[in-house]
Amino acid sequence: MAHDPPSARPRTLTAIALLIGTLQLSRALADQRLADYLLRQ
Repeated sequence: MAHDPPSARPRTLTAIALLIGTLQLSRALADQRLADYLLRQ
């Protein structure tokens, strides 16, 4: 992958947003096994 600083910020923010969304979803789930599975992925 080429070094492309202008694209690093949006990709980093996207990754952070996905991590936060996954954490929020896992907390909202009533099924503890499903929440744990989601966090392990």
